[in-house]
Amino acid sequence: MSGIPDSAILELTFNCNHSCLFCYAPWLEEPSLYGRELSIPEWIEVAELLIRRGVRRFTLSGGELLLKEGVTKLIDFLAAHPERPHFTLYTNGSLVTRELVERLRGTRGDFAFSLPGIRCYRALTGSTWSVDGLIDLFDLCRNRGVPFGVGIVVTRPALREWKQLISLAVLSGAATVQIGPFLAEGRGRFHPELLLTCREAVRLGEEVRRFSRKCPVPLRFAGELFCSCRSDAACIRPPGVPEDYRPAPCSVEERFLVVGPAGKCRRCLHLPEEAGDVRRFAGMAN
Repeated sequence: MSGIPDSAILELTFNCNHSCLFCYAPWLEEPSLYGRELSIPEWIEVAELLIRRGVRRFTLSGGELLLKEGVTKLIDFLAAHPERPHFTLYTNGSLVTRELVERLRGTRGDFAFSLPGIRCYRALTGSTWSVDGLIDLFDLCRNRGVPFGVGIVVTRPALREWKQLISLAVLSGAATVQIGPFLAEGRGRFHPELLLTCREAVRLGEEVRRFSRKCPVPLRFAGELFCSCRSDAACIRPPGVPEDYRPAPCSVEERFLVVGPAGKCRRCLHLPEEAGDVRRFAGMAN
């Protein structure tokens, strides 16, 4: 990167209380990425430095960001900052409390929730939480006026549920919905059985785009079949992808600065390759 994008993804912790088969966290593929996590005071320092460098949108994630001790101090810092950056809490939802929802009221903060399935939810997430818990959370956010978006990763077990998943999100009050086929990254590299075939993924995209014409909220299809940041040799391609297929440029690489739990920059959410400490990088950026 020659400069800093105006959006940053801060992965606050390696820890998670779910074990999603489709998780793309790169440290699940490359254990050498594990290291000392930045503390919340250090994350506040990073956020302030990035804001000074023009970052105006933050996504806080993990792992599960709500497992990070003291995370509300970072949330309060962003909410009260005079530059008023927008921030999204990307979470599986299981640890969201009424108090946290109230904390976001009247701020520029919102939630993004993962909704990978209905009948297959527990099998895909390795958790005892349920879709019913998410629905209750959606209702709470809607009733308290806190916006939320929903992300849907379509795996083979959930392929027949995608319309139900979108409808559930929209009827529950989601402001935006993003849906796309599963990419075999992170822990997902060990579960290629979740991949759609090329034909299924292409058909899904066509049907989602038709569906979006009558959808009352923005519905985005993320149609990458595999990440363009990977070398051809390292890619796990869905069955049936032509050898000469070239994916579109990675939208994360173009639009976001990604910072891992140990404070190291990456150019993509999926790649385990690191590019140095964010504080040094941001201090040197033009």
